[in-house]
Amino acid sequence: MNPKDQLVTYTYTEHSIEQSLVMAREAGWLVEPVYGDEHTLLLDLDSPESEVTYQKNFEIATRRHWIDLIETERWRSKSGNTHVVLKTSQTLNLRERSALQAFLGSDLTRELCSWYQAREGETGAIREDPHVLFRPKTLEKAITDQVDEERAELGIEGNFGFALLGKDLQSGECEFCMIEDTGDALSERLRASKAALFQLRSRLRRPGLLYYFGKSHPYGR
Repeated sequence: MNPKDQLVTYTYTEHSIEQSLVMAREAGWLVEPVYGDEHTLLLDLDSPESEVTYQKNFEIATRRHWIDLIETERWRSKSGNTHVVLKTSQTLNLRERSALQAFLGSDLTRELCSWYQAREGETGAIREDPHVLFRPKTLEKAITDQVDEERAELGIEGNFGFALLGKDLQSGECEFCMIEDTGDALSERLRASKAALFQLRSRLRRPGLLYYFGKSHPYGR
């Protein structure tokens, strides 16, 4: 299959997005498109190994301060893949996003085709942004609970950041870390909750434990 044919399979134009939405509605699926942009990364994690790669490489990128990344959304696709939305304050072009998404574990064929489309776009052949995921309009509570139970919640309780694995602070596994006063409230809370996560991973001997930001956290969903 030549690159042009691959693009039809793995990337989207405005016309093909509308076609996909029509097909989804006809199949009884309520979905909506989520678009990438210069501050938004979209990951399609299609295997357990990809999810481990994401967790490991996310920590590498953010711990070394190469880029600030915040996970804002996560859901299961109809095919069972994990879709992840990340935000960054840095401005990234199409090629940079494709490369970074591949580094973070996203489907390599999808990202290679996106990179190719970015190159073609620079010559005027293709102009649409190929980074699109389809999100359920209503996530079933049972699915949401199942996903959240597999991840630690990062939150804020008083002057402490915490990482919680379980339903609540009383019955779950939890670690706390005091918030330092450095004059940057947002960064202080992020560092404290991340430090609590590292403590929880160490105590439970689960270095690959995933996480999300709870409602008490400034980055909470």
